Amino acid sequence: MNLGLNTQAILLFDDVLDVLKEISSFDADKKLGGISSSIIETIDVSRLEYLIKLNIAKGKACCNAGQGERARDAYQSALDVSNGRHWYFVFGNLFLTTSFCLDS
Repeated sequence: MNLGLNTQAILLFDDVLDVLKEISSFDADKKLGGISSSIIETIDVSRLEYLIKLNIAKGKACCNAGQGERARDAYQSALDVSNGRHWYFVFGNLFLTTSFCLDS
């Protein structure tokens, strides 16, 4: 049963990420998941985990809503951010499972 909660969650996730992307639009640095690397570098490592988890949650919600391409993009953003701060060893195995979502 789909109550439409995934769609609402995606809108909420987009609102949060759009704020960071809007700030990044003024910065010419390399972008990691659409967010300037200089902004990501200023985020405390303990808080950076939330940004990665936010992108992962958006990917899950998109997958559940049948939006495979948006799910892929959200997972890729999480991977970009995690690679940008050398967190791949923590979250790397998660991205091996994303093909299951995209194949369905």
